[in-house]
Amino acid sequence: MEFRETLSKGRETIGYSNKILEMGTDRSYLITVAGVIDAAELQRFMKLLFRVSLGNCWSTSFDMPKSYEYQKDRSVFLLVFQSGEHSSLRNKIARLCETFSADIFKIPTSMADYNREIQETDNMITE
Repeated sequence: MEFRETLSKGRETIGYSNKILEMGTDRSYLITVAGVIDAAELQRFMKLLFRVSLGNCWSTSFDMPKSYEYQKDRSVFLLVFQSGEHSSLRNKIARLCETFSADIFKIPTSMADYNREIQETDNMITE
């Protein structure tokens, strides 16, 4: 539920990159979504993602090493797709991630955002 709300809030909150297409009043963006999912569910997730997006979503994944926090094998995934302001594809992908209980992470969209995130992380580590 939280992911769907975050996606609908707009450009500042998750995954929008630079504007790439403008037709009339509808703008299209490349949306990037990164998350973590159980490794056992990854193949089903990718298959359903392909079906939901009709092949219009680029995806990649890799296995995460086991940690003390997670006892199960986990996989990290990255999704990139084109979506307009009035497109339903991002809502479909949000529901799919919610269905598989994926942990979604915000990706900075500019170099200034990257630097700010790094600085905030460094400050949290030193405190």
